[in-house]
Amino acid sequence: PFDPTVTKHHAQALIDLLALDAGEQLVRQGLREVEKSGTGAQVAADLSEYAGLLGRVYKQRFVLTPDDKDQLVKATEQYRTQYKSKFRYWHGINVVALLARQEREAVADVGSEVASLAQKVLDEVSEIIAEGKDDPWAVATASEACLALKRCDDAELWLYRLFHHPGTRPFHL
Repeated sequence: PFDPTVTKHHAQALIDLLALDAGEQLVRQGLREVEKSGTGAQVAADLSEYAGLLGRVYKQRFVLTPDDKDQLVKATEQYRTQYKSKFRYWHGINVVALLARQEREAVADVGSEVASLAQKVLDEVSEIIAEGKDDPWAVATASEACLALKRCDDAELWLYRLFHHPGTRPFHL
């Protein structure tokens, strides 16, 4: 039977191995199954994870074929939709990075949006960190947001905090 966690991890593994077509197919199948299962906290969490994986497929396709700007735009919009609906900082920082790349690739003039969103994400993760939530991803995201804001010294400080965070593992780096 369908198991959302196993399917999600399977899809992640396929994407990590660059089996993007198979990974996308599994993500789409998982989205259909999760949407069928109704409402609830677990379904909402699974939907967000699957939608994020779909953005990751598009992003990875762009990385592999940088001349295909449509994949860059699709990845940006996939993450943006998730961020706007759930305001999860990890989707937000992906939007920041992808918009900055669109700017560099002359796909769109989005400089002010990058700065505005980067500041919003930085404010979100700063609050999480100030509340004492033990989340190395929030610290890493703070560093990346500062980098997008061209605050390199602050980005470096957050990066050192990530290096010394008790929850940091090699995967985080």
